[in-house]
Parts: sequence; C-alpha cells; structure tokens
Amino acid sequence: DEMLELVNNESFKKMDLLVGPLYAETNKVATAYCETFQLPIINPMSNNRKILDDYNLSFLAQPSAEMQAIKASDFVRKQAFMGRNTAIYYTDSPNDSTMAFTYRQEMQRVGYEIVKFEKILPYSDDIGSKLPSNKVSHIFMATSDKKAGLSMITALNKKEYMSPLITTAEAFNPTNLSNGTLSGREVYCLDPEFVDLEKPEVDVFRKDYLAKYGIIPSYYAFHGYDLALFWGRILGRNGSDIRKDLNSRESYKDIYNLSGFNYIKSQDNQVLPVTTFQNYKFVLAK
Repeated sequence: DEMLELVNNESFKKMDLLVGPLYAETNKVATAYCETFQLPIINPMSNNRKILDDYNLSFLAQPSAEMQAIKASDFVRKQAFMGRNTAIYYTDSPNDSTMAFTYRQEMQRVGYEIVKFEKILPYSDDIGSKLPSNKVSHIFMATSDKKAGLSMITALNKKEYMSPLITTAEAFNPTNLSNGTLSGREVYCLDPEFVDLEKPEVDVFRKDYLAKYGIIPSYYAFHGYDLALFWGRILGRNGSDIRKDLNSRESYKDIYNLSGFNYIKSQDNQVLPVTTFQNYKFVLAK
C-alpha cells in the first residue's frame, strides 16, 4: 500500500531512475511502474536473478548467484589447478543450490568431470562423509552458512585432503579466522561485498566519511556512493538512452571505491571480486 501511494504521488513521476525497493512485494509494484514509464530500476542488494526477467531495464548492483558461479568458473580455469575434475557441495539456501547447479553446468560445459555433487549440512562429520575418496583438482562449496567454511576445513584436515577450496565469503566469520586455521591451504572466496582497505580511493573515502559523520563507513556506505556515482554518470552522458553507455567499454574506465560494474549486454553486474586469506585478512586473489 505504501509503495502504491508513492508511485501515485505526482512528485514521483519526475524521477529518472529508481534504486530499490528491497522487498519482493514492493519490488513488483515499483517494477510495473518503471516498465510503464521506461525507467531503469536497480536492486542494490539482491542476488536473485529472477527479478530481472520481467523487465529489460531492471538491474542488479551485486552479481546474481548464477553470475557468481559463472565468474567462479572463469577464475578456476585461469588458475594452475591440476586436473580437470571437481567436487561440488551446497547448503540449504535456494541461492546456494542455484549457485551450485550453475557452477556444475559451467564446469561440464568446459569439459570438467563432476566427481561429487551433493547437498551438505554445515557440520564437519556430514561433510567428511561426502568427500570424494580420490583427490580432485578443487572443491567448490556454495553456502550462505557461516559455520560451513570452518566445518569444511575441519573435514578436509581430518582426511588430509589438500585440494584448493572455492567458496563464498559468507562461508566464514572473519573474526574467527587466523592464519593457522587456513595454514597451507588454498582458499578462495567469492565476495561481492569486498572492500579493499589498501586501495587509495577507499582510504580517501574513509577519511572524508569519518570527518563528516564521525564514524567509519560500512560496506553499504561505499556501495551506495559507488552506485549513485556510476548511474549518475550514465544518466549524465546520455540521459534516458542508458543501454548505449552500458554496452560501451568506455563507461567502465572510471575507478570506484569497490570493484566497479559491468553491464555489457547484461542486466546483471558481471564484476565479482575473488579473495584469499593472507596475514590475518582477506585480500584480492591474483
């Protein structure tokens, strides 16, 4: 009801772009309105690609679960992992299974053998019972459960299984990690919310934000700033003809606090940071 009241407000009709809303029911109303008036609508936080299906000017600011799986596949194929096989696991969330199924599809497409494909509980005993008997080139785990990461590491350690692990940043609680926990292991995390504190732009933003608001900016502050800056530039150059700019590589040369955007022939952001744990923190993987 509140969203209907908002879209029926005369002042609302003056907008050029809508960021949000965050929830499914209000998003339906907003998307229908934006489609009627051919306005872009950007969901700032969702990883659900289905919300892009109904309208060609709807966009995800974060890569969807499917896009993350595709980019994970791209990353793995560029690494020096031995062999052409993998074991794939996922936990209970619908996003987890979506990511795992897409990853399996992508790896099969490029000729990898899928040795295991199983749903797991986020406990080491359950994971350990489902590990393959022979070594695979890498293990992929799609999860949004913060217990799953350490449980997987524990299970791998018990079996002295040293294959690289590709998983989500949500698999770990960084405050519980130490160099010893992941010592000697190759662990890579898909992390759309990664903030590189060593990046000069991030340092400047942090200092300016602290001076103005008296607090350290969260990921959401960086994300909101970058989002407004990117779409402001797109609208500023070509007005309502946004697809022209979105399909041009020139539009992505600007530097942002976070990892940036890529909507070339896509409604889904195709930029995904992959991180690894070094010196008590996550850093961008090479």
